[in-house]
Amino acid sequence: MKITNKTTDQQDIKICNYKNDDHVAIIPVGAGVFSVASGKTHTWEPIPGEGQTNYHVKVFHAEFIDKLLCEAYNVGVNVNVVVQGGQGDYKMVIVPVT
Repeated sequence: MKITNKTTDQQDIKICNYKNDDHVAIIPVGAGVFSVASGKTHTWEPIPGEGQTNYHVKVFHAEFIDKLLCEAYNVGVNVNVVVQGGQGDYKMVIVPVT
C-alpha cells in the first residue's frame, strides 16, 4: 500500500491501519501506524503471516487526542491511496496498482 499526502493544509498526516473486522479500531495492526509528510509517499507492507489482504485505514491530524480526517474500509494492500483535501474536507482516492 502506498499512501500519498496531497492535502493542502496538513504538514503531516498520521495513518493507522486496522483489521477490517476490528469494529472498535483502537489497536492498529503491527507496524500499521506511520506519518506521511506533505507531498510525500510512504510505502507500507503488512507483517508477513498476518493473513490480512484488506484493511480499515484511518487518517488523522496528530494531536494530543488525534483528530480523524477521513477513513475507508476494505483498502487492499496493492493499491495507491492519495489523501486529498483541506479546510476540514478530506477524502482518500484509492487506485489499484496496474
